[in-house]
Amino acid sequence: MTSTLSHTQPPAKVAVPSYSLVQQDGDHELHLDAFLDQTIGADRHKRPSYSYRNSVPALGELSLAAVCPDGRLLGSLRFWPVELAGGRALLLGPLAVDPTLQGGGIGRALMEQGLHHAQKLGYELCFLVGEPSYYARFGFEAAVPKGYDMIVEVDARKFQVMDLQKKGWEKLPVGTIYPVRD
Repeated sequence: MTSTLSHTQPPAKVAVPSYSLVQQDGDHELHLDAFLDQTIGADRHKRPSYSYRNSVPALGELSLAAVCPDGRLLGSLRFWPVELAGGRALLLGPLAVDPTLQGGGIGRALMEQGLHHAQKLGYELCFLVGEPSYYARFGFEAAVPKGYDMIVEVDARKFQVMDLQKKGWEKLPVGTIYPVRD
């Protein structure tokens, strides 16, 4: 991804500084673990969806950071490859925003750009485990009723999927998603 989008947010509940959405690089990587510990919690690795991330790196072309002009990390979004009968798909997450800036639109901007780019790259399906009340606005729906499952136990209400290409569910593969193994 070569474009950098700058954002100045309108007045919101929180004062959000100007920021740009950029592809994550080595500098962001240095600060990402501490940032995710702060935003999600140091125990995040115990969450079931992390088992899909253990043996494979995040997709660099889809890993985004929201950064201030001074370089401060305000938000992060990553996508991971997963396997499904009939090919590969994406597992989104984590989406993380500085807790003092949540509600200011950074998460929405990361999601919109990340999903748009995933669609442009030709991915058909994107899965996540997260709050339906937040992710439904982007087009995510409950995955289990559509015929999808994970190899780890997750709250079925939070397991969601999105048809990135808008093909229609009847034209997409179904089944269990698996971690990518080398």
